[in-house]
Amino acid sequence: LPSHDRVIFPICRSDGLVIALGGRIISNKTEAPKYINSSESLIYSKSKSFFGLSQATEALRKSRHAYLVEGYLDVIALSQINIPNVIASCGTALTEQHVAVLKRLADSVTVLFDGDEAGKKAAAKSFEVFINSGIDASSVILPDGHDPDSASRAMSPDKLTTLLERSRLPLQGVYLEQLLGEERLDEEVSAASIGKVSKQYASLVAKVSNSVERELLLRFGAQKLGISVKSLEQLLEQINPPRKFNSGERGSRELISQEVS
Repeated sequence: LPSHDRVIFPICRSDGLVIALGGRIISNKTEAPKYINSSESLIYSKSKSFFGLSQATEALRKSRHAYLVEGYLDVIALSQINIPNVIASCGTALTEQHVAVLKRLADSVTVLFDGDEAGKKAAAKSFEVFINSGIDASSVILPDGHDPDSASRAMSPDKLTTLLERSRLPLQGVYLEQLLGEERLDEEVSAASIGKVSKQYASLVAKVSNSVERELLLRFGAQKLGISVKSLEQLLEQINPPRKFNSGERGSRELISQEVS
């Protein structure tokens, strides 16, 4: 049976009620999936559930900061070195529903995914989900391909805590670096590739509703890409061109203006 040779983890609501189970394989069966979770139900939805939430809720409310990891063992490992404000998504990519849950508990989030290429890509991808959330999102890229569990065993608690506090990168920087890395050849990025990445970044920034946040993201992107803010603003205007009013709308606007004055 697929449930054999697995450690079973309870997945709970914030009040401690068990709503699902997750199983991680502990044998060397290469053909078996690493994780098996309960099927979704009326009380369990992967897209908005977190492992470790019930244990972390009090710490999250006190610190208003969350560490977001990928695996059950990552949560347990960090909790054991006195980092209680840590939670993990349940075998699925981060969603807007996840972020909505986080927003009620934290003002800032550090994405702490595996240090391999897949983990970096997942961390970069998560930036898109945090757009317009109001959450200050950053990321720490762990060294030498470590995940939080292995890093907690390879480093002293003080060293790892210091790394997590001092090595945070803006999540938009991780996102841009991932896009550039996909275009990089022999450590060089061509002008055409910079143009392609700039358009992708501008397309994402165009979705930001807060004008101040949008302006700061444009400045950050321009600096990272080595281009002018004006160039990114022009791309933004191409994506979201200024609205043009027809003659009827213009006449109505002028009439309203006269009445107000």
